[in-house]
Amino acid sequence: MGMSRKVGMVALALVLVLGLAWPAQAQLSIGLKLYGGYGYLLGGEGNDGVKGFLDSWTAMFVDAGASATGSYKPFHLGLEGGGDLIIYLAPTIGIGIGGGYLQAASDSKIDLTYPGGSADIVTNPKVSAIPIRASLYISLPMGASANLVLHGGAGYYLAKFESALRIEEGTDFLELANKADGKGIGFHAGLGFEFNFGSSLGLILEAAARYAKIGGFEGTVDISSGAGLLASASGKLYYYKQLTMGLGTFPVVGVSSTAPSGDVTDVHEAKIDFSGVAARAGLIFRF
Repeated sequence: MGMSRKVGMVALALVLVLGLAWPAQAQLSIGLKLYGGYGYLLGGEGNDGVKGFLDSWTAMFVDAGASATGSYKPFHLGLEGGGDLIIYLAPTIGIGIGGGYLQAASDSKIDLTYPGGSADIVTNPKVSAIPIRASLYISLPMGASANLVLHGGAGYYLAKFESALRIEEGTDFLELANKADGKGIGFHAGLGFEFNFGSSLGLILEAAARYAKIGGFEGTVDISSGAGLLASASGKLYYYKQLTMGLGTFPVVGVSSTAPSGDVTDVHEAKIDFSGVAARAGLIFRF
């Protein structure tokens, strides 16, 4: 069965369920939900690849006689926010259409010392996404001024991945920077409470979860130094494992105009894992 047919059958089933649940005398009402919060996302191959690239460069310096302190700090935590326009088909059932923004970033530094000098290796990956969502809301009354609210649905994610590895020695530096855009489908769900301050305003406190492994990233890689831009290329964002002779195998994520070859294994287009959880607070306005 094709994907479009499956989506059509799910949509038809949803319409039938709502039709059965919608009282004949019910009138439409509208709510505007606005929220902000703090979230945790996994990162997946994004974190693995950035860490592996940093580890491989550190290992090469240590093999050449340097000592190293510091470690990679994965990107997991970040702020998020968004909103939904909710059309209530019945007092307890609504359909929400909306969007949001989420991001996570980190900064890592390796301090290197060697006879005659010192250097730093720094990396600052960042991911972000704009999900465009459709959701089903179910609101269960808990007394006169509070509701237990469940919601879930699917979204189309417009995602960005950025990562730069920079080797600094005094005022000199060498930097390799990746920037890529991807897109894909994800799913979400949430559970929370609405505390009503009259008929037109409520406070929202909720926990939310998300499953979204996004691929199809394309972008650019730039290599630069204190002298300026040295090289630039466009292509897809790949994940692979690089064999570095005598040092081991390291996962790498980066943009390349062609699929990496040579002493590499497990080559495929990278997927950045935006799956995660969040704690949110916000307001709902009813019209």
